Amino acid sequence: MHLMSAKIISIGEADYGCEERPEGSPLKLSLEIEQDGRRFFVEKPASLVDGMGLKEGQILTDEALSKLNLS
Repeated sequence: MHLMSAKIISIGEADYGCEERPEGSPLKLSLEIEQDGRRFFVEKPASLVDGMGLKEGQILTDEALSKLNLS
């Protein structure tokens, strides 16, 4: 199945609210994604984002969308 194109608008450290990131917990990144004319945020482990080589402005392939579990 072919998914609609998606683009990474921005990548930043996830918001942990009033609390700081708990000691020993993995760093999460917040990705702002535009897909099908709408924008939304998802939080994913930094190790996944870095391992996939994701960058701001990147158009995501179907494979990348699948790995990010957005479909």
